[in-house]
Amino acid sequence: MTHSFHPGRRTTRLSTALSATLAAILPGVAMAEVSPQDVWDQWQSYMSGFGYEMTASPVAEGGNLRIPTFSMTMPMPAAPEADAPAGEITLTMGEIGLIDRGDGSVGIEMPARMPIILSGEGTEEDDFSIKATLTTEGYSTIATGTPEDISYDLSAVRIGMTVDEFTGKKGPVATPGTVAMTMEGAKGTSRLGTVAGSTTIEQSFDLVKLIYTVDITNPQPDKPGHFKASGTIDGLSSTGRGVLPDGFDPANLSAALDAGYLVDGAMRYVSGQGQTEFEDPEQSFKIATSSEGGTFRVAMSSAGLAYDVLSRNLTLNLESSEMPFPVATSMTAFGLGVDVPVSATEEAQPFNASLTLTDLVVPDMIWMMADPTNSLPHDPLTAEVDLSGKGRLFVDLTDEAAMSQLGKTGGNPGEVDSLSIDSFVLKAAGATIDASADFAIDNEAVSVFNPAMPAIAGTADLRLTGVMGLINKLGQMGLIPGPQAMMTAGMIQQLGKIESGPDDVSAKIELSQEGAVTINGNALPLR
Repeated sequence: MTHSFHPGRRTTRLSTALSATLAAILPGVAMAEVSPQDVWDQWQSYMSGFGYEMTASPVAEGGNLRIPTFSMTMPMPAAPEADAPAGEITLTMGEIGLIDRGDGSVGIEMPARMPIILSGEGTEEDDFSIKATLTTEGYSTIATGTPEDISYDLSAVRIGMTVDEFTGKKGPVATPGTVAMTMEGAKGTSRLGTVAGSTTIEQSFDLVKLIYTVDITNPQPDKPGHFKASGTIDGLSSTGRGVLPDGFDPANLSAALDAGYLVDGAMRYVSGQGQTEFEDPEQSFKIATSSEGGTFRVAMSSAGLAYDVLSRNLTLNLESSEMPFPVATSMTAFGLGVDVPVSATEEAQPFNASLTLTDLVVPDMIWMMADPTNSLPHDPLTAEVDLSGKGRLFVDLTDEAAMSQLGKTGGNPGEVDSLSIDSFVLKAAGATIDASADFAIDNEAVSVFNPAMPAIAGTADLRLTGVMGLINKLGQMGLIPGPQAMMTAGMIQQLGKIESGPDDVSAKIELSQEGAVTINGNALPLR
């Protein structure tokens, strides 16, 4: 029987393992008394809650505990259609000491240089091992509290990580260059508690600076190539909270959510910049980016999945052998957000989504291609959209087997009952479109326009500024057919309500479930 091993899931599990382990040994606040054994017992309970088997054996030295080799292993689930485990991952770290400080607190001690090994076992082709080194300077982590509620206070002048060796199906290969990350001015807290059998987690972490460097050459002579990436993030801070219910099974996320599983993390940074380069005999590219701060948040619970990212004042410079000219652009803001349900329910649940693209500067070379006569205003482009609505899911989005079956059959995971365009703004070439809309969707009826769609009814409000002038110019430039441009501009002028001037019109569009459409009260003969 052949086992399957999935790198995507493996990466997620490895990330979870590292986060959970480093949260325990790195980054809390509390008082009372806690012993080295209490700390070790909590680590074991916490890791086993994620499905990890702790294989480390602590050695008692007086009132202290020494863990010569910290190791834990977790089985990897197979794909939903497989009938066997996919493999397992193992995290192994060097010596850790749990030291009784004599005042009811425990110090977590690590050597200044610590080896770390990440390994995975699946099919023969998927087996791998990564050897790395963790270095610390001015490191301190103190555990305080009670056995049921332990907090860890972390501080460090510097924490570094380097990748030293990779072992795959072709055997061990020393890192052909540099793969390193450094955290400067680290300070944080992590609190782990137990309430009614569930583990609660609260974390905060701050960094003065994060530095990363990758500079590697492909060691295979027949595939030469050089890859470089470097960058810094300044003023990085993060907060997080979570709940792991009793009996939490990471392989059954649907059941975990029903039992109260929750994760909510947010990150902010003051500024960042990075450069990426690649070159081989056939192609090359260079990318340089910078931003003046941003935020990132991801959360999941039975209420749904939320994801939100926003960056401010971005710049981008791109050169590639596949492009005829370099591209340099900037934008005031870029953001993406979604908040959607993940569990099947009979009642409709709210959802929303947003896109922010503000003041995107279109490069001059692109304008020269699109507008060689300089006939159009070369204003920055803005596209901002906020959507909301209600809908219901037929299956849990976290149910891999059900989602896999839908992928095979082409079925729908759910349906939408209502949709609102809370805000829509589009600015380009001197024209602006502002819009909002509300639509009700009857999934039991069929649209008169398209039998494959449900019946839709609602209203939309539009404000068009400079749009007719833009359409006429595009027609004169030959970018759209002249007669079509004249007809479109004429319809806007005829049906629109004039606001501040002839090229500033508004329109109220109404759509009935029977398919009748009116604009500012004027019926359109669409059928």
